[in-house]
Order: sequence, then structure tokens, then C-alpha cells
Amino acid sequence: MRMIVGSKGKVVAAESSGKIKTFSQIVFVISALTEDLIFPDCTYIISYITLAFMTLMTVISGVIYFRRYYEYLMPDR
Repeated sequence: MRMIVGSKGKVVAAESSGKIKTFSQIVFVISALTEDLIFPDCTYIISYITLAFMTLMTVISGVIYFRRYYEYLMPDR
């Protein structure tokens, strides 16, 4: 999407929601890889919570970008 919009002369600025999404992805990967080491008898609740938050932030970030740059993706409308 960034390349399509950029080819039309518009700069796609980084959004804070995208930065939070990236951070939540990093936190999820770290928790998924280390939760069993830190809490041997765990039920992976931390991984599930961070997965849910990561998924939510991915959807929110995507919606924000599509709403902001939709006109550049569908020029016929």
C-alpha cells in the first residue's frame, strides 16, 4: 500500500498505531518463546493475551491506514 500511494506523490507517514502494532508483535514473540521457560507450569495465558492484543492492534492499524489512504487505492471513486 505504501508503494501504491507513494507512486501517486503522497507520502505515507508512520502512524503511532503502527508503532504500537510492531511493539505488540515483538512482545508476543518474546512471550511465546519464553513463557514456558519462565513459568514451567503455565497455561500460556500471557501468550494468549499478547496474541489478542497484537491481533487487535494489527486490525486497528490496518483500518486506520485504509481509511486514510483509500482514495489513492481506488481512484475511480
